[in-house]
Amino acid sequence: MKVINALGAMAFPVALSLSMPAFLYTIVLEKESRLIENMKINGLQMVNYWFVGFIFNFGYQFIILISYLLFGRFATGISFFTETHFGVVLLAYSAWGMCSVSIAFLLSVFMNRATSAVMIGYVFSIIMVLGSSTVCTCGGIYTYQTDHLPRLMRRYYVIPHLPYTRIFFILTEECGWK
Repeated sequence: MKVINALGAMAFPVALSLSMPAFLYTIVLEKESRLIENMKINGLQMVNYWFVGFIFNFGYQFIILISYLLFGRFATGISFFTETHFGVVLLAYSAWGMCSVSIAFLLSVFMNRATSAVMIGYVFSIIMVLGSSTVCTCGGIYTYQTDHLPRLMRRYYVIPHLPYTRIFFILTEECGWK
């Protein structure tokens, strides 16, 4: 049962972390082809660019999220999707969607080529989520308090992948044992 829990804790977060490279690609492609400079010449304020880019990418992530959750609930019948409260999973994935878009904007600052950005984005996304899932599964980053559930140490909240994978480790653990 522990193996199924560990695989679930790794598989569910990876599924929706793979859209970040697509966000990164479009942002860097606009920068590479000088579309942003042309829009600034025509009077675009960068605040509006970042706001619209964030809303568009989050909307794209939200459509993928809803499709993923509905498919998981009605087509697969996996207990993670059927027994976990829909609002909890929706909230966790929505928060990750906002974080994913923000990470793409941050990484785009350091890249100039769209082709390398998408490759770096996939490597970054896969390694960070799988590494965080492994660390959350193996432990060593928790403080143990009076309640039964260990808490993630405060210094690890800086890495957004660790709380994200921790949420799904807790949810899959409940589904796996009950």
